[in-house]
Amino acid sequence: MVFGNLSTGLQIFEGSNDGSGTWSPDLTYTLVDTAVGKSLTEWYSYALYKVEFENGGEPEWRIHSEGAQGLLDDDGNDRFETLTYTHSQDSPKITLQDSDSEPFEGFAPYLATYTTEDEGKEALKNSIPVMGCRDQAASNYDYTATLDDGSCSYTEEGSNMMPLLIMGGIAAVVLLM
Repeated sequence: MVFGNLSTGLQIFEGSNDGSGTWSPDLTYTLVDTAVGKSLTEWYSYALYKVEFENGGEPEWRIHSEGAQGLLDDDGNDRFETLTYTHSQDSPKITLQDSDSEPFEGFAPYLATYTTEDEGKEALKNSIPVMGCRDQAASNYDYTATLDDGSCSYTEEGSNMMPLLIMGGIAAVVLLM
């Protein structure tokens, strides 16, 4: 029988039924590493699992995640300050726990598969956005930033120079014609 998670991270695998309705998948998960981060409005959590197959063969390394989650609650507060988000050690299951409620468990789909652990770890490291100023004209431009955080600042000197640079560029084009 073939079954699996048919959401964004398509996962189809074979399993067997022991007669009591319990399915036994043909693969084993081991949590290798996790990465978390947040932007101004979203929270990210990714897990890298080593996946070994019952029938042998080469293992795979898979990144599992639910993707970006809304960071702010209805009142504009960071909802992950009081929420614990845990990846299971032996399955791509996540547990959300708030101090005021019962835990919620669910499975996170996988987003990508890698053939080596090093490739998986590199991809995991790059999956979390690096927040910073992405505007090259800003005085605090961060070339390592992958997502703008609204922190860009501009010096008055730099803003006064812009009209001169534009006029100089126009003059250079006119002279070349």
